[in-house]
Amino acid sequence: MLEGGFDRHDTFFFIPLGATAALTEIWRRSVLALFLEKGLLNPDFARKILAWQHSGFSIESETRILDQPTREALCQYLVRAPLSLQRIRWDERQDTVTWSASPSAFFKARIRRYSSLHFIAQVTLHVPPRGKHLVRRYGLYSSRGRGNWKDRSALRSRELVRQEVGC
Repeated sequence: MLEGGFDRHDTFFFIPLGATAALTEIWRRSVLALFLEKGLLNPDFARKILAWQHSGFSIESETRILDQPTREALCQYLVRAPLSLQRIRWDERQDTVTWSASPSAFFKARIRRYSSLHFIAQVTLHVPPRGKHLVRRYGLYSSRGRGNWKDRSALRSRELVRQEVGC
């Protein structure tokens, strides 16, 4: 995520890390305004939500990933397959699939056995419908945003300076 944002005139506004309370409030009010505009929420209920002490909205901004290898590892984790082939075994004679969980504290090295058809049914629950995208890129990271970036001379010159400085 960027540490700030651009307005419609390509002016970048820096938002310092640690300003999470203000960002959370801006986000909360923006979401409620959008819901009101779309007719998904009535004004009375929106006012009630704004009066809540704990809004249900939160932003975590303490974690920063500065080095490229860690960013790549995180991205690979986010788009990983729902199942590791190293953790499943198929017994052809009994027509069963055995899945062994990670020895982590959460899974406790659990082992599950499924009939082959039941296993296939469980795995296909994780397959998205045809044409559905699971990875989305928004803002400057979207393909349209990256294309627009190239066309904006003010932004392009800032990017060239960043590359020369090594940021």
